[in-house]
Amino acid sequence: MGIWFTADEHYGHDNRSGGIIFMCNRPFVNLDDMREALIARHNEKVPDSPDSVTVHLGDMFWKRLETEECVNIVKRLNGSHLYINGNHEEVFNRAGSSKLKYLFDDIANVKLMKVGKKLVWLSHYAHRTWPKATTGAYHVFGHAHGKLADYRLSHDVGVDANRFYPVSFDELDALMISKGKLPPDEVE
Repeated sequence: MGIWFTADEHYGHDNRSGGIIFMCNRPFVNLDDMREALIARHNEKVPDSPDSVTVHLGDMFWKRLETEECVNIVKRLNGSHLYINGNHEEVFNRAGSSKLKYLFDDIANVKLMKVGKKLVWLSHYAHRTWPKATTGAYHVFGHAHGKLADYRLSHDVGVDANRFYPVSFDELDALMISKGKLPPDEVE
């Protein structure tokens, strides 16, 4: 079993109001190009197995995307999926969204997940401290689109901060180990 983390794909975020390609200077020609590249990069790293779990940390779809388009995208992504709500979740709240929700093994606002012997705090938003931070729990987040530096044992797993690929737990673990032993946070 493998675990991957990603965030802020913004499938369908068009250019009517600047759009995500423009706002984040993404290297894609248009939304179709971006969709296909994100799906290809996901599938390049995540094996096609139900034991491969990807945690999407919010803002996967833009509000103008039809539910059926969202369903088709998730079905094309390898592995199984968990979802942590972000701040652009309109597609999950409209009529007919049950077909989309059904494709995720769990949908939560935040979650403390155990991966092997390690705890990982999952939130769309970056935190300065999080549950079990004083005992070495990791924290993964999105929302910042690569513009916010990691803090202590946290990491921005959004596509803009990771060359448009999901981050495996093994990569996350190696990154956190490379930071060395940090003094414990004062607050839990």
